[in-house]
Amino acid sequence: MRGFHKCGQNCEEKEKFGKNRNSIHVVDEEECENNGSYYRISPIPPKAKDFPEKLTLKSAVLIQSWYRRCAARLEARRRATWNIFTRLEYEGEQDQLKLHTFFIDLMNAVLDAQNISKTEVDSLAYTNSALSNGNTAATTDEELDDEALFKATDPDSIEDPDKRSYKGPQITFPLDSSQIDMLMHAFKDNKLLHAKYLLTLLHNARRVLKTVSTVVQASTSLSKQITVCGDLHGSFDDLKLIFYKNGFPSTQNPYIFNGDFVDRGGKSVEIVAILLSCFLLNPDSVVLNRGNHEDHIMNLRCAEFHWIV
Repeated sequence: MRGFHKCGQNCEEKEKFGKNRNSIHVVDEEECENNGSYYRISPIPPKAKDFPEKLTLKSAVLIQSWYRRCAARLEARRRATWNIFTRLEYEGEQDQLKLHTFFIDLMNAVLDAQNISKTEVDSLAYTNSALSNGNTAATTDEELDDEALFKATDPDSIEDPDKRSYKGPQITFPLDSSQIDMLMHAFKDNKLLHAKYLLTLLHNARRVLKTVSTVVQASTSLSKQITVCGDLHGSFDDLKLIFYKNGFPSTQNPYIFNGDFVDRGGKSVEIVAILLSCFLLNPDSVVLNRGNHEDHIMNLRCAEFHWIV
């Protein structure tokens, strides 16, 4: 019968294993008369080389089975979490759709109560649709809207940041790669971009984006590859990791960002600023697709509008 004992003052194993009194040795039963504690256990060979091959095989099989069980449990938990997350997101969108349908029905009920013919409403809707398809009146209205938007968000109407108190990044146009790298480091250190710089960036990006067609063809003839990124949802750490492992967008390293840039994460504005900066630097190498979160109603619902204003 063999057992463990806690090394005591009179333990002869000290000379063999060192002077540590807290060490535990495997000894014979008759050698356990010392001042330490003695614990009986099942018979265990004193050396690893004395283990039977059958016991070693059983141990390996047991370890493998427990590993597979743990891996399967983690995978099941991951899938369950993903399903719950997806259902919650779709439920939110369905609630928004139901609310939209409710207000449409309410408006129709008001029109019926006021004896407004549906033909007049459809005619007005058709006129607005026709104007938005390229007529001169539509172009004039669009120009007026652009002018009103620029007056409301004119960067020149905002004072320059105080150089003594402002610790955030400073950018100039046209942008270069060093400024984008500087923005990445500044946002990593939780520094804020001044409103004047942000509005200038937004106006420059809007002017270029208006020249891009609705459907963009991405080519790999030069780069032989293209990186497609999924939803970022305001996670700046994810974007930073992507650029760290795969490099910044360039002619030889094009990117496609599949929408949903904002919401949930804490740095949605920073992500939009970085993506628009990369787009301005390489318009042909960065494709910014529009997701369901790039929508006016969704922005109002998820508070992105309040982050900016």
